[in-house]
Amino acid sequence: MKMMHLSYLPLLLLFSTTTSHSEPAGYSDCAPSPYVCGDASFAIGYPFHVDGRHDYCGYPNFYLSCTSNDTLTITISNKNFQVTYIDYDNRLLYLVDPAFVRPQSCPQPHNTTVDPTLFRVSDRNTNLTLFINCTASSSTIPYMYYDLLCMSFSWTGQHSYYRLDNGTTSTNGDDASGMGCSSTVVVPMAQDAAARLANRELDFGAALQQGFSVNWLPGMDWCGSKCVGSGGTCGYNASSPGDHTCFCPNGTFIDSCPSSNTWPTGKKSSRSWIVILGVLASVTGFVLVCGLCLLCYKRRYKQRLYSSTLIGPNSSVGTPSSKKNVVESTSFHCHTHLFSYEELAEATRGFDPSQEIGDGGYGSVYKGVLRDGRTVAVKRLYETSYKRVEQFVNEVEILSGLRHPNLVTLYGCTSPRSPTLLLVYEFVPNGTLADHLHDPLRSRSLPLPVRLSMAVDAASALSYLHSMDIIHRDVKTHNILVDQHYRVKVADFGLSRLFPADATHVSTAPQGTPGYLDPEYHRFYQLTDKSDVYSYGVVLMELLSSRPAVDVGKQPNEISLAMMAVNKIQKGELDFVDPALLTGSCGQAEEAHGAVVAQVAELAFRCLQMDREMRPSIKEVLEELREVSRVLRSSGGEEADGEFKAAARDDLRLLKDSTAPFSPNSVTHEWTSRSTTPNASK
Repeated sequence: MKMMHLSYLPLLLLFSTTTSHSEPAGYSDCAPSPYVCGDASFAIGYPFHVDGRHDYCGYPNFYLSCTSNDTLTITISNKNFQVTYIDYDNRLLYLVDPAFVRPQSCPQPHNTTVDPTLFRVSDRNTNLTLFINCTASSSTIPYMYYDLLCMSFSWTGQHSYYRLDNGTTSTNGDDASGMGCSSTVVVPMAQDAAARLANRELDFGAALQQGFSVNWLPGMDWCGSKCVGSGGTCGYNASSPGDHTCFCPNGTFIDSCPSSNTWPTGKKSSRSWIVILGVLASVTGFVLVCGLCLLCYKRRYKQRLYSSTLIGPNSSVGTPSSKKNVVESTSFHCHTHLFSYEELAEATRGFDPSQEIGDGGYGSVYKGVLRDGRTVAVKRLYETSYKRVEQFVNEVEILSGLRHPNLVTLYGCTSPRSPTLLLVYEFVPNGTLADHLHDPLRSRSLPLPVRLSMAVDAASALSYLHSMDIIHRDVKTHNILVDQHYRVKVADFGLSRLFPADATHVSTAPQGTPGYLDPEYHRFYQLTDKSDVYSYGVVLMELLSSRPAVDVGKQPNEISLAMMAVNKIQKGELDFVDPALLTGSCGQAEEAHGAVVAQVAELAFRCLQMDREMRPSIKEVLEELREVSRVLRSSGGEEADGEFKAAARDDLRLLKDSTAPFSPNSVTHEWTSRSTTPNASK
């Protein structure tokens, strides 16, 4: 069992005292959580519900099920549809008709309808109207009708056509008047697929496989804007279906959660509660005032930095041409879309502090919305440092040439002549992997299959980078982003290096993050692809333990997670593993999960070897993780097969006989920086 830091005990006792008597089960039971179906993970929240969640967490007829062929499905108007994506921000459910999933060039579609009380076809679709078995020849029909050759038979004199209509209004049979058609079918189709079909980039069957989207209606006017916006969790009350049930920390309410000092009917506060709340309010007010003062100082300080010019490598004060010289000296080329500074300032509301979502290593990151409607993350250089500019330019050069589903996508950048250098990325909405692992409430919602999927995603991204002769050099959970379906993307390439194809290593001063740095790189200044493997091994240990890579509040021999975990594995101990990973969520066998955890721990142990030659390549790591994931899925919650369990036991015996690798305590030795080493040269 994990030990709690004593400094948090009084606060926890106060919190548990004030909430234990009033927090409804629905508040925690119905909070959005990941649901694994096959190789995919979906975030499940209101109005949807799945096996293992209470009916009051979802709206009737919004039940999602994972079929025997590992696809997520929903029944709408007595017809099953495959669910491919759930977009909670825009209330969109992406669906595919199972009849169109299997490869076929000319499927037979039928009219698609949805229950208008629960759904409406979204405006992101195009209506495809199909005119079947018509006697009119193609030379006599209007130009907007396309000949569907796969359903036309010249020897019978019958032809089939289709028409694409923007919008979601249905087309009725009158459109076929004069064409002698036997039937008319209307099918919604994703706009992009419809455009590619019209341009002959997709055949008819492939276009239908892209599916369509619908908006769900339950909760439309209250769930997100009122209940969730006030800190609650949406739910459903079968005895009062017309009520807008909102589960809150202090009770169950209608529409939204009230202020923290308001309690449900029948709950009376004693004088002690008033005293406690008064003290908390005073402390909170003091903290807010201090925070506002600090924010004002920070903004004024940043404005002074922005108004000055960038400092050159040999300058103590910037000159008007220093930024241009720095950029030109690093051969800056933005091989991607160029945004104007004005467009990005507009997208981020003038870089409003309320839009700031994080620190990207050498710049603040803001959430923004472009004029075309895309939600993006905008990174803005904030320090007048030559080294920071180099890292910025380095990220542009590397990311603009990469495309991989598990790497964050670079949409573009600003011109080097803009007021400041900006990078524009896809927006990944669910925070970082560190946020999920190191928050006790979030980490409990990450079961073993989801963590394995995340590990595979990250390893896949690194394997791709290494195949392109690129070393990331700053692999850590803070640089791994999580989307709303719990798939991950590796980000932050400011320290990355192109690796010469004919070289065994690159000599460079160590840069990276304490707790993740390869000890050989730290000692000998030799950077290799195995340096990333070491850092990835630390990430694996974080996934297993839910602990940070470095925790200065621990005993000296436990400050470094890597050192502590390696020492315990050598003794055959796995008590550092998060206990929640050793049992399944639906009665799955503890033995199966224990075997998987042991296998992953052994793999992480090999990644953390001092001698880089003893570490596996990231490609080998990826292959092993995929095999472990396959075995876990095949166990289906039953006992893992004997061969796999025996291998895991053998792994543990081997670990006991291994020699501990040297793992320097990166915090208590030479490190002085918060995350990276800014004064080291490449």
